[in-house]
Amino acid sequence: MLKNSLIYPMLWNRVIYANKNEPRFIYLNKPKCGCQTIHKILTLTENFYHNKNYIHTNNMRHLLKSPFHHDINKMEHKHFIFTIVRNPYMRIFSCYRDKFFSKNEMKCITKIKKSIPDWSFESFLNYINNRTVKERNPHWLNQSILHPVQIDCNYVGSIENFDKSMEYIINKIYGNELNYVDFDDKVIKNTKSHKFSHEGYFTKTTIKLIQKIYQDDFEMFGYSKDINKMFDPPKIYQL
Repeated sequence: MLKNSLIYPMLWNRVIYANKNEPRFIYLNKPKCGCQTIHKILTLTENFYHNKNYIHTNNMRHLLKSPFHHDINKMEHKHFIFTIVRNPYMRIFSCYRDKFFSKNEMKCITKIKKSIPDWSFESFLNYINNRTVKERNPHWLNQSILHPVQIDCNYVGSIENFDKSMEYIINKIYGNELNYVDFDDKVIKNTKSHKFSHEGYFTKTTIKLIQKIYQDDFEMFGYSKDINKMFDPPKIYQL
């Protein structure tokens, strides 16, 4: 089975969604890369395409929780496979701001706060840097690890080109029958993350730590290490 060849099999259940209906697709979900927004868009488009009223669940599931996980090898050849990536600087900063200052705090964050009393961005990065890959939560795990090399991805979009990426994905899955703009108006305006000022967070120390921790992400997806280009789309993957 393809899933057994992954370095960390648990990630299979965590980050990969698929649907069984036609048209079929597999979404490689990377936390802090617009995944909640993407999931809502896919839910809307799936239900609309199959003439259903909007509901909060559909036939899109984690592979290991689905009744069709045994068809993974076959699915790879029949499904349109895609993912969305994000600049490592902004992804980890978004994670820090979201998880450390959220009203619904994750249990792991509560434990981390006890080990880094000042709750600073630099301390959080040091915490990550001092942990093995297996000890890291998927929200701050390297995107390159959340991107199974055993699966040939048909398309890699980016947060920096989110609208163009999602328009391409929706058109690729559903053809001209659905218009991404229709779903963008219903979802994006309510789910785009709050823009926190990053002024003062990216120091020489934090920049070096991010470059060290996420070296593979910068290289694999073609992101510039230039901090002044952190909002630019990746060079390797863009429309």
